Amino acid sequence: MAATSRTLSYDHLLTTTADKIHKSGAIQNAITSSNPTFAELMTKGRIKKKTVGGDQIRVGLMYQHNGTISSYSDYDQIDVTPQDGITTMYVPWAQYGGAVSISGIQKFKNMGKEAIADLLKEKITQTTAGWSEKLNADLWDIAGRQATHPYSGNGGKNVIGFPIYIQDAAEVAGDVYDIGHIDQSVETWWNNKTGTPSVDTYFALQAAMRSMYNNCSQGPGGKPDLVMADQVSYEIYETGMDDQIRYSFKDKASVGFENIAFKGAKMMWDGYVPDAGTPGNGALATGSALAEGSMYFINTKTMTLYVGKDHDWKPRGFQTPVDQDASTSLYLAYLQLVCDNRRKNGVIQDIEPTIVS
Repeated sequence: MAATSRTLSYDHLLTTTADKIHKSGAIQNAITSSNPTFAELMTKGRIKKKTVGGDQIRVGLMYQHNGTISSYSDYDQIDVTPQDGITTMYVPWAQYGGAVSISGIQKFKNMGKEAIADLLKEKITQTTAGWSEKLNADLWDIAGRQATHPYSGNGGKNVIGFPIYIQDAAEVAGDVYDIGHIDQSVETWWNNKTGTPSVDTYFALQAAMRSMYNNCSQGPGGKPDLVMADQVSYEIYETGMDDQIRYSFKDKASVGFENIAFKGAKMMWDGYVPDAGTPGNGALATGSALAEGSMYFINTKTMTLYVGKDHDWKPRGFQTPVDQDASTSLYLAYLQLVCDNRRKNGVIQDIEPTIVS
């Protein structure tokens, strides 16, 4: 009985300590600030906890403005025609899970509340790094996509990533991914902007970037405020840029991350940004250089990473199975990336990695 009581006591201690760490926000903050993509979403307030469940996430989409707006004088009649122009998209929740385990011998070697708490913190730090790496890879996954709903990698179980919402020219033209069951070939208002392929000089790259920025800025809804590139394309632009316009943002999200100001947007690089045109995943995912580079022009106001209530990396409590000398707690997250206005986003593809002039 003594051994059983000790085991239960340690499990309770581990559980309460893990709960305290979770309630402090340390896990969420560590995950969302450890890479440039997550850091930008967090700083812009685009990571939101959804307190209401539901089978899927409901997203309202506006495809047409109110046509009754007009000038008038005196007793002119004002147009009161009922307006449509709003439709709805539904996206599924993506479920992610991980585990923190501590063996019996580790408990034995770290007897005492402080020692076991320190060990748990180390385990959580290790697990948090894994969460951040996995989610960032999935947010930029392109090779694992499938052409059937819900399109994302791992048989549709992964989050819907940026390259699914912001598709390359061939995919938009070929109507490959009907996001939200909306036919891109018919409902062209839903399409993202695409850049001219074969960018092979500094001049061509800068011209393509200006054009993409302006195209994404047309109409209401704001301008791109984030340009995410692969490392090589970022360095090419940095090299070919006039030193006099090499400004960087100094906000909290930029700490530790290289960035350049392009017009009104912050330009950064992420090792998982893929080759949009081939397609191939980013260099961090493949371990090799991309055949060609890409730049994603993102209006973060149109992007939201929803996290489910009580499924925000919350630990489920440590338990020791009857046939194992170890205690394990699951960490679960229900989340999904949602875009409610794809036409305010775009991608430049086929950037030659050998540009020198």
